[in-house]
This record gives sequence, C-alpha cells and structure tokens, in this order.
Amino acid sequence: MKILLSFLLLCLPGFAIFAQTPAITVIQKEIVSGKNLITNTDIPAREYVFPGWIGDYYLDTTTNLLTVQLRNMSKNGKLIRNKGKLILYDMENNSVKWTKKINYLKSSIKQYDDVLIQITETGTYRLNIETGQNMWMIPSQLAYIDDHSGIGVGYPLNAGIYARLEAYNLRWGNKVWFRGINRDFGWNDLFYFNDSVVMLIASGLQTINFKNGSGWD
Repeated sequence: MKILLSFLLLCLPGFAIFAQTPAITVIQKEIVSGKNLITNTDIPAREYVFPGWIGDYYLDTTTNLLTVQLRNMSKNGKLIRNKGKLILYDMENNSVKWTKKINYLKSSIKQYDDVLIQITETGTYRLNIETGQNMWMIPSQLAYIDDHSGIGVGYPLNAGIYARLEAYNLRWGNKVWFRGINRDFGWNDLFYFNDSVVMLIASGLQTINFKNGSGWD
C-alpha cells in the first residue's frame, strides 16, 4: 500500500537545546489524509512536524534525505524571523543528521540532487550533504544555477558593473568559462531555448550556452 508524505508547517515546542549540542526534535506520526471513494478505504499518510516555519525543502528520493530550511518564529507565533536553521533529515532512519544556523537576510540555499549550495555575502559554498561542512568556496555570489548542466554563474565579489560573468562547476567548484556581459541595469529576465541555452535580457539581448559560455548578443 502506498503511503503519502505530508509536512505540517507549524511552529511547535520541539526545540530541545542543551548546553553543548543543540538537538532538533522532529515529530512523526501516521495519519489519515483522505478516503478512497472507490474502495471506501482510508488513505494513510505519514506526517512530519518540524519545530519552526518551513521556508523551503528538498527531498532526494534516491537517498531519502530531506533538506529543510527552518525559520524561527516570534514568541506569539505570528511573525517569521530572518534567522533559523538548515536541517538534513534522514527519512530512512528517522534521524537528524546535522543542523546549521542560517541568517536568511545574508544567505540563501539552493540544491539539486546531492549538491547543496549556500550563497552568502562572502562567497558561494558547497556543503557536504553528509556533514554540513564546507567543501569548497568560490569568490562569487552566484546569480543563477542551471540544474541540467550543474553550472552556476555569477560575478566576482566587489566587481564593477562591467565585470565578466564567470561560470563554475558546482560539484567541484572549478571555473569552467567566463564571458563579458555587463550588468549596469541588472538582469531583467532569463528564459530557456533548450536544456542548455538561455536567453538573457541584461543591457540588451544575449544567448548563453551553459556548457561553454558561447552565444550571441
């Protein structure tokens, strides 16, 4: 019998904090999510309740690892705070593998497959999916990540508006190409022609092949 998966986006008093090691309590239980009107039987589901407001999550169905971006709530539960925690939850063993404090005003999280990326004011980092530790750092705040090619593009930190656009392999952190695309009016839009080529509207029109940076403008 198939079991549905549901996430309850509630702030519950499940935050157990100790003197040395903070622990996260995730409550799970079996619930009835509905009824099959053809067989007149209940539709079972498993509910996971996390101690905070879930801003985003990513479920890797290959490894059964769930990445959850939690944000703290005010004491009355009405306001969402800018600080919180990034959590990796092992759904197979029903355990929290690691947590990492996050300030969402200064940081953002992107993920595809087992590649977990943190973009901050000081650069872009890849986090080890098993430990949460930094694997590499590049001196750029990535502006866009292409899941199909595994390439992230951005401008060097503290660079001027005419800086070159740089592309990085997100699995290894190495630079794979660069191209001069000015950003004096920012990026207005981006859309795909196919799996690897996009049209970028930024101080004109240009196409970009994420695999090698080629294209016209």
